[in-house]
Amino acid sequence: MKILQIITIALFGIISNLPANNNNLYVEPEMRNRLEFRSGYRSPAHINSTPSIFISQRTRLSLGYKSSNFKLKLSPQDIRVWGDEAKYNNSLANNSSLNLYEGFAEVKMKNSRLTIGRQNLNYDNNWLLAKRNWLQQGISTDAIVFKTEYNNYKIHLAGSWNSLQESNSNIFYPANRYKTLNYLWANREFSNTEISFLHISTGQTKSDTSNHLNLKHTTGYYLNTKINDFGFSGNAYYQYGRNQSGNMVSAYLLYANLSYMILNLNAEARVTFLSGINRSTSDKIIDNNFDLILGGNRKYLGFMNYFVNYKFQENQTGLVDYTLNLNYNIRNKVILRNKTHFFSMLYDNDINNFLGMENDFIVRIRLDKWSALDFGYMFFLPTEHFKSIQNIDEARFPQYAFMQISINPDRFIFSN
Repeated sequence: MKILQIITIALFGIISNLPANNNNLYVEPEMRNRLEFRSGYRSPAHINSTPSIFISQRTRLSLGYKSSNFKLKLSPQDIRVWGDEAKYNNSLANNSSLNLYEGFAEVKMKNSRLTIGRQNLNYDNNWLLAKRNWLQQGISTDAIVFKTEYNNYKIHLAGSWNSLQESNSNIFYPANRYKTLNYLWANREFSNTEISFLHISTGQTKSDTSNHLNLKHTTGYYLNTKINDFGFSGNAYYQYGRNQSGNMVSAYLLYANLSYMILNLNAEARVTFLSGINRSTSDKIIDNNFDLILGGNRKYLGFMNYFVNYKFQENQTGLVDYTLNLNYNIRNKVILRNKTHFFSMLYDNDINNFLGMENDFIVRIRLDKWSALDFGYMFFLPTEHFKSIQNIDEARFPQYAFMQISINPDRFIFSN
C-alpha cells in the first residue's frame, strides 16, 4: 500500500501543477471489498474437495484534468486478497497487483476526439467489448481511438499493437492474448431506437515463439428499441478469418432480449445462440467456436462462470442459453435481481442435449449516495449428460455466494 501512496502523491503533484485557466481538476476514489464462497465454481468440484473462502479488495483512485478541448485521466489501483502480504514472511510470494488501470489523454477537435493510452472499451450491450467491472482488476486496453459525432451519428475507429517489452527484432507475444485489436463502430440514434454496426479485427501469434500473426474478424449489428413499456434488443455477429492456430474460422453469435416494465418490476426473456462444432457434419479444419473477445460473458452466461470458455467446457458443440431475468426496485434503496439460465448444447448426437440450470439471485442495498452493499447466491443443477462431459462422477453441489461493499464517493471537483 505504501507504493500506491507514493504514486498517488506523485500524480497529485503532476495534475495540480497543470495550468488552471477555468479548467477543472477532479478526484474519484473507490474501494471495494468482496467476500466469496466457492464450491463447484467454474467447474464441478469433487465430493472430497474443500470449498474456498477468501476476501479480495480493490483500491482505486482516479485523478483527472478536464478543459474545453483536453482531458487527462490517471487511475492507479491496487488489487489484492486479504492475507497476501509479503512483509509477514519473505518466503511467501506476494500476489497483490499494483498497476495502472487507466492512463490516457484525450484531445478534442471540433466534432472529433482522439484518445490515446490505457482506457476502457465499452460498447453497446457489452457482448464483445466491455470493461468487466465485476472483476476486481477490471479490463482496460492500450489503444488509440478516434471518435467523431455528427447529428445523431457516432463513429469510433481504434487500433492497438501490443508487446511485452522493447526489442530490436521479432514480435513474440503470448499466443493466448491479442497482439493487435482494432475496430470500427458506427452508431445511429433515433427517437426510441439505437442501431450500431461493429467490425473487430484481432490478431494472435501462432505460438509464444512465433512471429506469424493470424487475423480473425468479427462483423455484425446491435439493435435496441423501446415502445411504451416494451423493449427489444438484439445482436447478430459473424466471425471469420483465421484463429490463433491458423485454422479457418466460421462462427456466429445470435442474441435477443424482450423486456417489459410494470411499475418497479422489469422482466426480461432472453435467448442466446453461440455456434460450435456439429460433429456429424463439421469439417474439423474449420473452427466454428465463437470468440467473445473482451465481452462481458458473466453478464450474459451466468455468475457461476461454467461457460466463460464454453468451447472447452462442453465439448465444443455450441451453446444455447434461455434466460428469464427479473429486476425489482424498492424505492431506489433496494434492488432485487433473479436470473435463471437453461443451458443446452447447440449440436449433439444424443437426443438430450440439456446441460443444466443455473439460478443467480442478487440483492443490492443502497446504504447512502456513496456506498452500497451487495449479497449474491448462485447455484447450478447439472444434468448427468453434463457430468459425463466433465468426467466427474461424485461432485459437490455447485454453489457460489458473495457479500460485497462498494464505496464510491462523488467526484470531487476543484475549479479555478
